[in-house]
Amino acid sequence: MKNNKLLQNLLAKAFILFFTFIALQASAQTTAVSVFNYPGLNGSSGCDGENANLIGIISAIPTYTVDNSITSFSNATTLATQLDASEFFFMTDMETQNPSNTTFLPLASRDVIKNWVNAGGVMVMTGTFGTYDTDFLNLIFSWNLGTVSTSPWAKNTVNTAGTPFDGGPASLPYLSATDAISRGTVPDFTAMYGTDANATVAVIKYGAGSVIFMGYDFYDAGTSCGQYSSSWVQSIIPSSLNYARLLSSSVDNITYTSADVKYSFAQSGTTYYVLVPAGSTAPTDAQIEAGTNYSGVSVAASGSSATTANVDHVFSLTGLVYNTSYDFYTVTKYNLGSGDVYSDIEQVNFSTLDNDIPVGSSIPNQPLLCKNTAITPVSLTITDAYPGDNTFTVTGTSSNNSVVSDSNIVITGSGNSRSIAVTPNMNATGTSTISIRIQDSLLKESTVTFTVSFGDITKPTLTAVANRNENLDANCSFSIPDYTSLTTAADNCGTVTVTQSPLAGTIINNNGTVQMITLTANDGNGNFDSKTFNVTLVDAIAPIVIAKNIIVEISASGTATITASQLDNGTTDNCSTPILSIDKTMFTCEDLGANTVILRGTDAVGNFANQSAIVTIVDNIDPVFTSVPQISVNTDLDACGAIVTYTKPIANDNCAGQSNVLLIWDEINSNTTSLQNALIAAGNTVTLSATSETEYNGTNPALTGFNAVVHLNGTTFGTAMPIGGQNAILDFVLNQGKTYVTDEWSAFEADDAGTMTAMKEIIVLQRNSGFTEPTTYSQVSSQASHPILAGVPTSFNLPVAGGNIGFARVYSSNQPIVLMTSSQGDAVAVREFSNGGKAIGFQNAGNFNGSTVLSDVNIQKLYSNAVSYGAIVQLTQTAGLPSGSVFPVGTTTNTFTATDASGNMSTTSFDVVVTDNQLPIIASNGDINVNTDLDTCGATVVVSATATDNCTVGLPAGVRSDGLALDALYPVGTTTIAWNVLDANSNAAVEVIQTVVVTDNQVPVIVSNGDKNVNTDLDTCGTAVVVSATATDNCTVGLPAGVRSDGLALDALYPVGTTTIAWNVLDANSNAAVEVIQTVVVTDNQVPVIVSNGDKNVNTDLDTCGATVVVSATATDNCTVGLPTGVRSDGLALDALYPVGTTTISWNVTDANNNNSVAVTQTIVVTDIQKPVAITKNITVQLNATGNATITPADVNNGSTDACGIATLALDKTSFS
Repeated sequence: MKNNKLLQNLLAKAFILFFTFIALQASAQTTAVSVFNYPGLNGSSGCDGENANLIGIISAIPTYTVDNSITSFSNATTLATQLDASEFFFMTDMETQNPSNTTFLPLASRDVIKNWVNAGGVMVMTGTFGTYDTDFLNLIFSWNLGTVSTSPWAKNTVNTAGTPFDGGPASLPYLSATDAISRGTVPDFTAMYGTDANATVAVIKYGAGSVIFMGYDFYDAGTSCGQYSSSWVQSIIPSSLNYARLLSSSVDNITYTSADVKYSFAQSGTTYYVLVPAGSTAPTDAQIEAGTNYSGVSVAASGSSATTANVDHVFSLTGLVYNTSYDFYTVTKYNLGSGDVYSDIEQVNFSTLDNDIPVGSSIPNQPLLCKNTAITPVSLTITDAYPGDNTFTVTGTSSNNSVVSDSNIVITGSGNSRSIAVTPNMNATGTSTISIRIQDSLLKESTVTFTVSFGDITKPTLTAVANRNENLDANCSFSIPDYTSLTTAADNCGTVTVTQSPLAGTIINNNGTVQMITLTANDGNGNFDSKTFNVTLVDAIAPIVIAKNIIVEISASGTATITASQLDNGTTDNCSTPILSIDKTMFTCEDLGANTVILRGTDAVGNFANQSAIVTIVDNIDPVFTSVPQISVNTDLDACGAIVTYTKPIANDNCAGQSNVLLIWDEINSNTTSLQNALIAAGNTVTLSATSETEYNGTNPALTGFNAVVHLNGTTFGTAMPIGGQNAILDFVLNQGKTYVTDEWSAFEADDAGTMTAMKEIIVLQRNSGFTEPTTYSQVSSQASHPILAGVPTSFNLPVAGGNIGFARVYSSNQPIVLMTSSQGDAVAVREFSNGGKAIGFQNAGNFNGSTVLSDVNIQKLYSNAVSYGAIVQLTQTAGLPSGSVFPVGTTTNTFTATDASGNMSTTSFDVVVTDNQLPIIASNGDINVNTDLDTCGATVVVSATATDNCTVGLPAGVRSDGLALDALYPVGTTTIAWNVLDANSNAAVEVIQTVVVTDNQVPVIVSNGDKNVNTDLDTCGTAVVVSATATDNCTVGLPAGVRSDGLALDALYPVGTTTIAWNVLDANSNAAVEVIQTVVVTDNQVPVIVSNGDKNVNTDLDTCGATVVVSATATDNCTVGLPTGVRSDGLALDALYPVGTTTISWNVTDANNNNSVAVTQTIVVTDIQKPVAITKNITVQLNATGNATITPADVNNGSTDACGIATLALDKTSFS
């Protein structure tokens, strides 16, 4: 680790020279900067990757390289190794990780960073992103830094003087990600930019190390990014790195008299040093090399050594003075090529350790001793690192000389081991602090203190006395005796006296009184101890109990409660009012009549006596009907009424619900016994028949006194119950209004075997066939509230079952109510009779074929509910209709009377409201499609409708959609008749719409104004023709529309030739008339007219016996005509050379309609006006004999020419003489 003192007085010159050396490439060695490189910590890529920006910025500074191997804090051991190898550590902005997260920054890693800085490490940190920066520092160093923001931040020139920040800008820009820290109470806080309270660049000392904080996250600050030119990049980062490097320059192993200074330089050479007192005048290069005193400065040490470029060299300094500050100056002399030069002088300030104080071992405060007792001597061990000669002066003083005199403190021993004895003054008591003063040979001292106490503050002790019971006398009183002999007293310093409270002889009274006895010990020195115990008074005399008989009415809930006081007739006790109790306080309907009850009187200590009394229970409560809601149903389909099956009203009585049941068995086995026990557990009294059901004849036993019969018919199904038994059970239900419960095989004997046919009235389930496999019983949802289903699951499985396949029997009236079903049919059904009798059938087969269904808890619950349902009360219907009757439309009131076993009666009624909701049905005579009557725009149609209903209904009324009478003429199109009717109960039929469609099938007739034959109009290739047509129809029709064959409007000019007009029309009902074709024939009788370009009189062309003449002619026509054709009289082409003379051209043309024009003759006259060219030659003529000579033109002609030829040659003189 590197230990150094903050270099506040570092010269600005050193910073300037540092950059000068960069330019010369002769600066100090390259420094590796450890940059925290956690993946994705603050941006991903490009200019928003802040870690990448910082790495690029640092790498661009020639004297620094980047070590980015620290990528995580997760392993504290690895982190410690990495930090130990670092020159200094660069911590970057945290955006994606919260330093409070111990996964990101474990507690052990916090300690590693803290210890590394404390030992001299320097951490440079960037800020921002909320409070993560200050959180990071506060968690590590236990600081209370805060986060602040303002703009801009001015340089603190006082603090930057002599530091690399001194040359920075006057203020820093407030960029979008600039942050700052608030100092709080953190010591050694030096603001470089900002104030002493708040700074955006600050240096904080911690131990031997430092933290340099920069409040910018360097977003968009990479070498190719927008903020790279910012002073934060160009000034603050280099200054922070240089300052960190200077702060981390190494002075290690500082002791009281020695230290190691680590130094390196970029060039090899000889390095010289001097060590002088701190604050001395700085030496020159030569003075350092000389190594001697200079300018009044005494050199404490000097030396030199050959050093290698960029390799650390350690100068070990010894013989130093403790607690002294030194300045260490070094310079390297090296050859630059042109000669030796000195490096820049580097200065390091450090201080040797101060003399430590001698430290005595801790002496504990001494325990309290009795007066006049010396303490056991205590040992004192002294440690002292410096000067370490074990020479100490040790003295002792007392803070309370009235307890211990200084002279009574005796110190023995030598060196660093001493013994201390303390003796109190005679008979003195109290406490004194003993101070042991230790002074080393250099007069550094410390003090060890401990207390001694003398006197008696220890309480005496008493042995405990157990609580006691004491019997009261005949007057309910007790005299307290002397109890001091029951305890033993002891004390550490004196004699003990024991006293008692209350005093012996004190009288206490009353049964159950608890008296606390206190025994107190006094040692005579003001110390006391007490022990207490309780004396409880006990009464042993029993009360005198006197009882009386009472009569109690049962409540509406079927219970009656009495108290002991109701039976008490003057019970007394000698000491207290006795507590009365009775052996039975609750009575039910089973207890109607006389009951013997025991009244007991018990006194406070449990003495008791008994006496019996007679409690007579009577029932005067009428049955209470549960509310029966109105039953509202609709009429049955096509019936003017409805069959309504209802559950009779339930009358609950305070003394109903338990039955006296006769169980007529088929086999006595575990299942039968299980069912019997379940019925008994439900509160019923159960009697087994004397014989099995095959021998039950109605007398073994008779049914008198029973409320319900449970008939098991499983294993004995092959033999029928005797007819006497059958008749007795029928009478039991149908005449006596009692309850009969049976199972599947009774249905077999009633239906298949025919041996119990008479009992079909009360065997409510019929049998079609049987089954033996498991099955599931499911409740009928509409009967979920029926009492027989109370406490029974909505569905349950019977794994070993067997029973009927069939449904509830259908009777002429009073139909059974199905309560549960299974996949085999109806499983549980009840039929109720007007006299209160009830018949309940189960699908299961009981004991048949080893079935265990009678042991199933759900089947047992159904049996229990069935017999309880029959025992509720006797019901009699006094008005209305029985369940299963056809109830008429309207309201029928059903009235029932309930009578309980004590003769108490009540009445209830409910209504059955049958609503006729069946709508009448209308039938019309059908939709009708007809054509219009001949030459009439409509049709006569006969419509009708009838209605049917479950009750009464009249004829429907029809309303036409056009509002006319039903027998009025039906117009073309669709006319609907809405048929409606109300039945006698105001049910509206669904409206029937009858449709009458009258189709107009008579087509209209078109008449045009006739075919047309005309000539073209003058100078027009067509003619104007008036065409028209009219139409007639049985309904409505408009004018026909004509369409010309040439597609033009009817009033457009008709062209030469034949044009047809197709006349069509639709009448109002879209009937298309037979198309009529009208023909218009236009004849072109106008001949074309030719115009030539005129007669021509021209001269011959030069040197040509003819002329070139342009001739032409045009033709005009009312229709279409081409160019005329010209024929020259000389038969030549029109553009051939026209000869001298007259040439005629005959022009003719025929128009498009074969009309020939009148021929036009054009005359071309060509005149030869060019003179011939006479060419002569001289000739000599011999006069003839006559002296005359004659010549001809040919004689002198020398090639005379003319374009048209020379007609004649003539001479003006032909004769000579």
